[in-house]
Amino acid sequence: MSIAKLEQSMNTFKQGTKEVPFEKVKDDYYFTPAFGNVGIVVTDEGVVVVDSTLSKIQAEGILEKIKSVTEQPVKYLIYTHGHVDHVGGASVFTNEGAKIIAHRNVINRLDKYQELDKFHYLINKRQFATNFEETRSMNEFEYPDIVFDQEYVFQLGGKTFHLIHGKGETDDHTIIHVPEDDVVFTGDFLVRSFPNVGNPAKDIRYAKEWAIMMGKIRDLHPKITIPGHGPVITDSAEFDKVTIGFQDAMTFVQENVVHYLNEGKSLEDMIELIKLPSHLKENPYLQQFYGCLDFAIRGTYRRYTGWYDGNPTNLLPEKQSVISQEIVALIGDESKILEQAQSLMTQKRQRLALHLVDYIIQSNGKEKHEALKLKAEVLLYLSENEENFMRKNIYANAAEEIKNQLA
Repeated sequence: MSIAKLEQSMNTFKQGTKEVPFEKVKDDYYFTPAFGNVGIVVTDEGVVVVDSTLSKIQAEGILEKIKSVTEQPVKYLIYTHGHVDHVGGASVFTNEGAKIIAHRNVINRLDKYQELDKFHYLINKRQFATNFEETRSMNEFEYPDIVFDQEYVFQLGGKTFHLIHGKGETDDHTIIHVPEDDVVFTGDFLVRSFPNVGNPAKDIRYAKEWAIMMGKIRDLHPKITIPGHGPVITDSAEFDKVTIGFQDAMTFVQENVVHYLNEGKSLEDMIELIKLPSHLKENPYLQQFYGCLDFAIRGTYRRYTGWYDGNPTNLLPEKQSVISQEIVALIGDESKILEQAQSLMTQKRQRLALHLVDYIIQSNGKEKHEALKLKAEVLLYLSENEENFMRKNIYANAAEEIKNQLA
């Protein structure tokens, strides 16, 4: 998996086609690498589907592929977690009579998505630089028929499905172990990128528990591992490289953030002080094109702290517009601010340039129009030169919003 693969997956979703890959992993096991991966287990008594991807159209394509290899009905759909890219196509399978199994917290997640539908549309539009459906009604989410807390076991056609709950990218996560065939479906505990444990705009993630779950997955010693994103793992050396890397990375983040919290360090201090050791930085399965270290530090810091950053100036802060007006007035010439911002751009200090133009924009100064144009230019540059998928998209989306504002 890479940023190019992510973009390819997004493009496939946008095209709205039923034509999806459908790969045979081994007898009875199939796999569709989609926007969210889908796993299929065929038994003599029915089919079990693991996740349903984001798109109903793609889910229809997957169902057609299933029917091409078996006459058995789809009996169960298991959610590894409630992110929309794993549950969006569920109705295609429930319309076939499938019962949904998921952790109990999936219900809370789907309720939250219903309550904050427009907000989630906005933040997903920024994160993925694409337009999802703006609203989703309760009827558009398929809620689980069977829920569990820690573990759930059922058998179908001579296969045992052992569902185990854990926390990582979400608090509603499930892995599925089929012991007869040494197969594990990990959901987003494995995603072929540095773990997404600190999404800039979304709720709390769990580095400590993520590391614990990686140990539990390793203890299962699967011969085949099917992740939530990225290719199937069948090589034991590769399995070790991925799982040990994830476990060590999450332990590293957790222990370092806790250490510096106890020393009274600020978040800014931690971003500067915490650096990945070389064996993690160079691990090919921990490249920071989706999740990344600074996101993980910020997310773990936020988990254990409130909104107050320790600086009493920020306990009851003045509005940014008032602060900006005061600073611009002290400088006395907005053109000097713009000139300095442009100079910073030539020095490749674009992030600092953004702060300067914001003083003009937030103070509603007479050079606001020019400041907005310059800000859009800086954001486009950052987007074009960014290797992290989320930052790249957030910068690009913000630049587009400014262009629309100026039009």
